[in-house]
Amino acid sequence: MNEMALEDLGGSAADGGLQVDPAQAEAMRDRALAQYMQRKEEFDRFRQQEAQRRDRQQTQSEPSHTQPRGQQGPMRLQNSAQALQGQAQPQTEEDPELDELHERLGALPGVTRTKLEALLNEFDSIEALEQASEDELVQVDGIGQRLAAKIVRALQ
Repeated sequence: MNEMALEDLGGSAADGGLQVDPAQAEAMRDRALAQYMQRKEEFDRFRQQEAQRRDRQQTQSEPSHTQPRGQQGPMRLQNSAQALQGQAQPQTEEDPELDELHERLGALPGVTRTKLEALLNEFDSIEALEQASEDELVQVDGIGQRLAAKIVRALQ
C-alpha cells in the first residue's frame, strides 16, 4: 500500500493520537482492497500457468523407446529445454505452412511449435509429412513413438 505521511491522515502524534477522516479511511480501505484483488489475480494466473507448464512437461516427457533406458532422462531434459526455448523466443517470422500444421496438430498433447518446426525442417512440406511413417517421424529430435503414432493418425 502507498505510504502516507502522518499529516495526510488528519492528525499527528502530538495531538494525542491519530485521527483519521472517515472519507480518507474509506479511500485507504478501497486502495488496500484493490491491491489485494490485483495480487490475488496475479497469484491465480501464476498458479494456472504453473499447472499448464507441469502438464506440458508431463506430455513432453514421454519415454523414447528407441534409446537405451539410461539415456531417457537427458533426452527428456533436452526436449523440455527446447520447448521452453521455443516459448521464450518471440515469433518474428510468419510461416503459413507452419501455421497450417499448427492448426492441424497443435491440439495434440505433446505437440509444440518447436517440434512442428523440426518436422517441417526434416520433411520440407506438409505433403511430405503426410506421407511419412511413424518410424520416419521418430527420427526427428523430440518425437517419440507414441507422439509419432498420434501425428500419423491426425494427418490421415
